[in-house]
Amino acid sequence: MPAVAFPEKAVVEIWRQHLTGRTDLETEDGQPIRIVYPGMVSGDRGGDFVDAVIRTGLDQLQGSVEVHVNSSGWWGHGHHKDPAYNNVILHVVYRQDRERVVRLQNGKSIPTLVLDRFVKSGSVRDGSIISPAVFSTLPCRDIVHRPNGVILEKILNTAGEERFNAKIGGFKAEISQAGAAQTLYAAFMEALGYAKNKSQMKTLAGLLPLSKLGKLMDGYSPDEDSLSHLQALLLGTAGLLPSQRPAKMPVVRPVNSWIKRLEIIWGSFGETPKMFMDDWRFFKVRPGNHPTRRLAAMGCLLFRYREIGILNGLLDVIHQKDEGPDNRVLEEALCVADVYADNNTGYSQKGNRNIPALLGRGRAADIIVNTFLPLAAARGELESHPEQTRRAVEIYRQYPRLAPNNLERHMSNQFGIDRGRVTSARQQQGLIHIYRTFCIRGKCPGCPLIARGSESRHK
Repeated sequence: MPAVAFPEKAVVEIWRQHLTGRTDLETEDGQPIRIVYPGMVSGDRGGDFVDAVIRTGLDQLQGSVEVHVNSSGWWGHGHHKDPAYNNVILHVVYRQDRERVVRLQNGKSIPTLVLDRFVKSGSVRDGSIISPAVFSTLPCRDIVHRPNGVILEKILNTAGEERFNAKIGGFKAEISQAGAAQTLYAAFMEALGYAKNKSQMKTLAGLLPLSKLGKLMDGYSPDEDSLSHLQALLLGTAGLLPSQRPAKMPVVRPVNSWIKRLEIIWGSFGETPKMFMDDWRFFKVRPGNHPTRRLAAMGCLLFRYREIGILNGLLDVIHQKDEGPDNRVLEEALCVADVYADNNTGYSQKGNRNIPALLGRGRAADIIVNTFLPLAAARGELESHPEQTRRAVEIYRQYPRLAPNNLERHMSNQFGIDRGRVTSARQQQGLIHIYRTFCIRGKCPGCPLIARGSESRHK
């Protein structure tokens, strides 16, 4: 078959649909290999699939998988020089056109799986694979659809409870070490980093602990001085002010008066530990999620709750009514409208309605469900406030579904269900729990879907 007739999307389709569980596969160096879990499509550099699980000989490996039509694509695309690909555990190609050991940037070698030895040419037509639906070889798909089988919603609710309880346990340990206010602040910072800048935000929270920011707010007045000093310290310590940009990242828009003010303030701090622009990841980061905008949001939240702190401010909200607050009230307590931020520097003139909120309702809801509610429950347990824990748990159980993300879409495809069947935030958290606890660890036999499916077969 001519190379032009076999696009990379066909190799991707083979990997996702045809190889899981097969026992006849071998890598080019003669190792037997079994695909336990194909992983999830990546939206970033460093492999086409993430969280794949394979078995080679006696080892089980978990990591990324890179896919090409021809084996020479590894070198042609420069992956051997890119540290972003150091997590790749397997190179999957349709044909071997370059017999050479595949090495990562760190010097380690990885195996190559050549598919034309195992996929019949008749299964490919016009570059597409003639096959059943995606994930058809994974057992959970069949169980979800089995008549009189498991109740998916119940399993997801239980898994969502387990994830929430695990978060409570983690936060209890962190609160015991750092205190509840600092733990919440650091967790919020990580959440504002999204997947690509979580570790960077965590580092920044360590360089700028809440105690240091609190002293800064106490030392300046009027209010605008406190806000400007907060923003300058956050952005300057992060290395994200325009003057800190390397030559390869020139500022393309005029710097406004607010940014000029922050630059002057930052200069007045003198020598202080800081990060650098190159520490941050910007590849495929949406402008609205740019770290400068999220740090601007954090500065505004710290300023908003400067008298009582973010933690106490949010705890006041959940104690406002006997029956507990509406989720929208909590979200509004975290939302930050555009005040100064723009997509380029993190700030612009006031009143620009074309720029989205610094922290919108969707992201606020994610932070509440993933961070604030389990932390509030943990603090209630540690400080003998059972009512606080009860309210946090109740709000979590009643929280409506959040905006769908890539992982939810992936798991819905894996189960072969419409996303409408996942009706609450707790069930979405249950999907995450199953994915991280079972799928990406190659633990299908221990998965509650498999266990309940086995029970249903014997009834």
